[in-house]
Amino acid sequence: AVLPLCELEAGQGHVTALAADGEIVCVGTSRGYLLRYAMPLDLSPAGPPLCVCEPSKKRARVSQLALLSESRALVALIGGIATVHALETLEQLCALNNEQTKAETFCYSLDGPLPRVGLSVAAHNAVLLYTLGNPVALYRELTVRSPPSTLAWHADTLALAHVQGVVVLDAAGGGTVFECSFGAAAGAAPLSLSTAWE
Repeated sequence: AVLPLCELEAGQGHVTALAADGEIVCVGTSRGYLLRYAMPLDLSPAGPPLCVCEPSKKRARVSQLALLSESRALVALIGGIATVHALETLEQLCALNNEQTKAETFCYSLDGPLPRVGLSVAAHNAVLLYTLGNPVALYRELTVRSPPSTLAWHADTLALAHVQGVVVLDAAGGGTVFECSFGAAAGAAPLSLSTAWE
């Protein structure tokens, strides 16, 4: 059975992104709203949001959320701009990119001393890597042959899946660790493996 978590107010649009951790649930909408709810333990509706971040003048769709509860932060991808918000109030703390570096997707890592975020920027065939410290810093730009449709981060490696295949990059040094191309013929998938994995 599917139970409703909450009802959005008229004008907030519909739910386009969700992130949850424990009792915290964050919602992004088609009109750019961010809302934070406390999830009831008895699975009853959550009631009104604990806080709301209203969109800027441009009402862009929230396409992705990541809740970093240990850092008390929420990362949101809204109309291609990745923003970091204080979890308690949803106040925007900073933007990671701008209109010239609009992102299609992002991933994050909690493996290091500071949370890290990777943004896929198709216009520049790049993945931009940030640390979420004080201050937030862009620390590396990795050039990619084709923009990935999805990213995943584990330890110091980034996995990028795109139409032609999968590439695993060394986030620290930028080199290719592993590559698998999807061949034109069924079943053809040439592999390339870095010596780091042998």
